[in-house]
Amino acid sequence: MSQSEEDKILEILEQDPLLAFSIYTQVQVKFLEQTATRIEAVLEEGIQGTHIQGGCFNEAYGLFWLWVLGAYEVVRTMSQHGDCFDSDLRSRILEIKRYLKRLRMPFAKQELPRWNRKEETKPIWGELSVTDVDTANKDLRFRMEGHDLTARAALKEFRDFITSIELASIRGKIPTGPSPYA
Repeated sequence: MSQSEEDKILEILEQDPLLAFSIYTQVQVKFLEQTATRIEAVLEEGIQGTHIQGGCFNEAYGLFWLWVLGAYEVVRTMSQHGDCFDSDLRSRILEIKRYLKRLRMPFAKQELPRWNRKEETKPIWGELSVTDVDTANKDLRFRMEGHDLTARAALKEFRDFITSIELASIRGKIPTGPSPYA
């Protein structure tokens, strides 16, 4: 491989460092970013003054539901392979996983998260429901176990986490087994 080819590969990895971990994770992250951008556009378009268009509300809510599930699964995969990351990134992975877990459990399982495996699961009440449409900020607000969370804040937390990842923080690729076709 020539030096210019190596330089090009390094440039690509610097731009999208998760490629050094898993091409599939990088593809999933790109799709989550596209979905986040669409959610933000739908909220901008659908909330005018104190009015929200019903179709836009449904689309934003539905896309956010899928985005939460996807973002959590990306982070869960990364946390399961923590030895592929340096200690600082491992710590940040666990932090964003805890944040997303608060949203994911009610959306995915329709129950509240157990913070201790000995606890019984708790039924949800209104956690799947939008508790407020913040017309000033064009946002959806949810109340999860006494915490107010917004769609835009969740998108930003994940986006900030992903954009903070540097190539130097990735120590290895996701482990894979031998191909059954080899």
